[in-house]
Amino acid sequence: MKSVSVTAWFTTIILGICPGIYAAVDLELDGLGWRSDRRHERLLEDVLDIRDRRDAALDAAMVEDALVILGGELGRNGYLSPEIKYTLYKGKESIISGSWDFNTQLHGYAWQDGDRVVFDVRRGVRAHVVEVYFEGLDNIPLKEARSYFIPTGGLVVPKASRAYSPMKLESQMRSLRQKLGQLGYQDARVKVSQLPEVGENGEVNVSMHVTEGARFIWGNLSCVSEPADGVGKHVMPALSGNPFNTESLQDLMAQLRKQYLVAGYPDVSISIKQERLPVADRNEVIVNVELAIEPGPRVRLGEVEFKGVRYTKEHFLRRHVRLSSGSWLNRPEVQSAQFRLGQLGIFGRVNTEYKESINDLGAPVRDVSFSVTERQRQRLSMLLGYGSYERLRIGVEARAINLLGRAHSGHIRLRQSMRSSAGALFYTIPRPVSWLSSGQLRLQGLLREEVSFDREEALAAIGVERNFLEGSLRTTAEYRYELLQSKGFTPISSIGDTNTAAGSLNFGFSWDSRDQVVSPKKGASLQGILELASTAIGSESNYQRLIVRSSYHHSFDNGWLRSHLGLEGGMLSRLGSSPFEFPTNKRFFPGGENSIRGYQEGGASPLDPEGYEIGAEAYLIGHVELEVLLSESLSIVLFSDGLWSTPYLDSPSTGESLFSTGLGLRYSTPLGPLRLEYGHNLNPRPSDPDGTLHLSIGFPF
Repeated sequence: MKSVSVTAWFTTIILGICPGIYAAVDLELDGLGWRSDRRHERLLEDVLDIRDRRDAALDAAMVEDALVILGGELGRNGYLSPEIKYTLYKGKESIISGSWDFNTQLHGYAWQDGDRVVFDVRRGVRAHVVEVYFEGLDNIPLKEARSYFIPTGGLVVPKASRAYSPMKLESQMRSLRQKLGQLGYQDARVKVSQLPEVGENGEVNVSMHVTEGARFIWGNLSCVSEPADGVGKHVMPALSGNPFNTESLQDLMAQLRKQYLVAGYPDVSISIKQERLPVADRNEVIVNVELAIEPGPRVRLGEVEFKGVRYTKEHFLRRHVRLSSGSWLNRPEVQSAQFRLGQLGIFGRVNTEYKESINDLGAPVRDVSFSVTERQRQRLSMLLGYGSYERLRIGVEARAINLLGRAHSGHIRLRQSMRSSAGALFYTIPRPVSWLSSGQLRLQGLLREEVSFDREEALAAIGVERNFLEGSLRTTAEYRYELLQSKGFTPISSIGDTNTAAGSLNFGFSWDSRDQVVSPKKGASLQGILELASTAIGSESNYQRLIVRSSYHHSFDNGWLRSHLGLEGGMLSRLGSSPFEFPTNKRFFPGGENSIRGYQEGGASPLDPEGYEIGAEAYLIGHVELEVLLSESLSIVLFSDGLWSTPYLDSPSTGESLFSTGLGLRYSTPLGPLRLEYGHNLNPRPSDPDGTLHLSIGFPF
């Protein structure tokens, strides 16, 4: 109860100091289902620019725009005959109400301005594609061509994934034409054989007629112009014999154009001359391409200025754009500077404008102006989660950005569950020096009921981060000072210090190529953290702790089958200390919804002779999953988890292996998959359960 009271007190304080988080107008939507209603409300608030703004107002034009946007969204999702009832309020008084469909014209109504609008949606029957037929298609497999119109995202493809609308059908035909174009069929045509009819229940059959035409092939590639001063020799790629398509030609022009833009020629133009030679004995056309480059004048960079800046220090922005007046105008570098400003996270929009002028020597220069829109500086969010061990997790998070006008950010997070209370304060500084991505100060506290003891921890840390490989590789270095207690520990043999302080240097890395973090379909990840504690840096004991995690995800060509592999290992060494000096809290307690799933949280820990969990000094966990998609959102998962752990690193023979296998049901949500899983233990110890049922949110590894 104490933690809940703290949360309530904190929420009250935040509401008092952040009055700008509430909007002055209200937009309500009903009829699409709770989740979709909220999503479309956010979409409309963003498009109409009324979210979290105290100065927002609703006028007639905005209501009309909202109706058109809603109608467009419904049409794209197959609802071709929707009806939207609308009511505009001023306070509690209804100003005007009516009904809208695709045939309604609202322009000309003399509406009064209001502060609340309510939309009640009646969607009607959803038009959906049942089958697609092709005539004249020879060079794309039928299954692949069909996938442009009927996705192969599950054993059962729901109507939502097969939604039909004339606009969507045109987009799908355009995608098929583009695919043919990539293969060299530049003159390919795709059209509907006859206008599709929508059945009583919304079913639609589509018949397509495809004319592929001749296949275009790259021939000779040449450039008739000499390189300009400051630009190296033209690099012409070897394209002869490859399919000729618009994408390869555009890529070639972009590479050449970038050479000149980097060298200070912002007005470079490239003209193309094509010679098409039909091949008599084959249905092919050889394309010879001749390029002529006009570099235009070479221009220097003039003044750099910033518009729309209200709370941000200008000298801070200049340090981040890293542009020098008087140098050759490098437009790709200006674009990189624009990207760096966007990465600061304090601007909702960053635009670049150029202004031509002449310097004192009569040479052309161009001034660069960055026009920005600063984001809302405070935000309050509620947190909600569920896990089979901690049960319901609730919390509140307050964020503040652009502190001190230097893009510093801070956020406070309070969380409460059935078994834990936690609080954290983060203060982040972007690029404290040019070669670092960020620096951070952390203060954290945790009270948590573990299986065999009560954990109490307090932490203060300061660290830095640097990213490589365009942000895909993240590295960190951090100093931590922790107060660690484990209360109620009952094993008969002492395995460490239950009340101690630890000072440590921590070095981490993470590499991620997954397509999604919350619910990956393909890609891989690798991350690790090395913790080195020493009495020389404030610790009461010496120890070394290493954790490495990896995962691999693959989607098979059929689209409804995926595989997931995970491997995780940890090691705790006590070089420089006795077994009784290093913190009990740093031992590993495997088991749970994100570990070996036949056990509750910490239940797979090594046991002492009396059957008490004593934790491990080393462990290795492997996961194998096969996910079968029933629809885009619902799937069945077959999984197997294996664990090896030992209570003493210097006695690996004391280690044991445990295995569990099971079945799960997953439903995709924006927070990650909602998981209902049962893990059955294949070789349980005498005190272990036969299996465990887990209900949780989030991907397990």
